[in-house]
Amino acid sequence: MEELRVSVDNLNKKAARRVLKEVYDLSPIKTGRYKSNHIVSVGSPSTYYDARRRDYERWYQESLNIINTSPRGSKLFVQQNLPYNRKIEDGSSNQAAQGVYRIAVMKVKLS
Repeated sequence: MEELRVSVDNLNKKAARRVLKEVYDLSPIKTGRYKSNHIVSVGSPSTYYDARRRDYERWYQESLNIINTSPRGSKLFVQQNLPYNRKIEDGSSNQAAQGVYRIAVMKVKLS
């Protein structure tokens, strides 16, 4: 039974890492603010964002660390809380005309 729990946890973390990578890869870049504000939280969704963030490579690594060190069995959330997120998801960016999150989740589900 313990082996099954570990396997399920590993699959959950793998899926979260894949979603995170996809949203980063699909994110439009103008200032780096959007790409730097993909937030990973454990247990429940977060409402946090920092409009000053620009160093998306740093925050990507921070997010991976949160996923990798999350307690076994945790619910993991990958989210974007910037006020203009909805506009990007609705296709307002030429760089992400089909949105970001819905495409990322679809890609992970289909693979």
